[in-house]
Amino acid sequence: MVKNPKFDKDQFGKLHEKDGIFYADDYLNGNTPDRHPVHCPEPLDIERAQEVSDIFLAYGEDKSAYSYMKKSIEDRANHYKLKDNKSPAFFNEALRFDYLKADLIREIERMTILAKLGKEETWWSSSYLRYTAWVMLCLAKLDNKVVSAKQLSCTGKTAEACRKTLKESEDRGFATSRIMDGVRYYEVSVSTVNKYYKVIHEESRKASLESLTRMTTFHSFAKFEHKFVESFGQNDATKLDDSTN
Repeated sequence: MVKNPKFDKDQFGKLHEKDGIFYADDYLNGNTPDRHPVHCPEPLDIERAQEVSDIFLAYGEDKSAYSYMKKSIEDRANHYKLKDNKSPAFFNEALRFDYLKADLIREIERMTILAKLGKEETWWSSSYLRYTAWVMLCLAKLDNKVVSAKQLSCTGKTAEACRKTLKESEDRGFATSRIMDGVRYYEVSVSTVNKYYKVIHEESRKASLESLTRMTTFHSFAKFEHKFVESFGQNDATKLDDSTN
């Protein structure tokens, strides 16, 4: 398959072969120009549109609030009678797609930024647990606090794995530790926090105004969708509220 040198985000409805090859460079280095906060996609093949709609079920246990989504796609195709019996995408669908895709691209961009930096940044970002430790240690440093393995394990990893990661960070000279009340606590230097700051500074410098508009728009939409789902008596939305209180 020939590599596509330009992959435009506006190709939302383009049908790709099942074995299409993913090239990260197609999405990086300006190859996905952010021209619109929410682009207006071409009408979609009904099967493709219905397949994509399953990605965007925010509350999955009871789908009653989303039960009309697939039928709506067919109804639109029947109503507008477009060429090849395709269905137009509505604003909320394009917003969901653009927001998700932009977020995934941003994650890849962050990893590529980190890979181009120094040995310390590369090490902190080389695994999920190391990256989590870096974030937690930087946050603790801002508030003049220290971190134990037990506190790091709140992220779902075992205390033993957290102890190993923190000890390794100290062995490499990226953190220091001290014993307080029989517990070993770790902290990082201002230099380590600065390295994290440089990463988010670079991300913000590259961010487009369109991406900021998309973020605030999606925030409003997510709030609306939450209340919409609640109106159907679904418990998922309520559970999420309870878990954040």
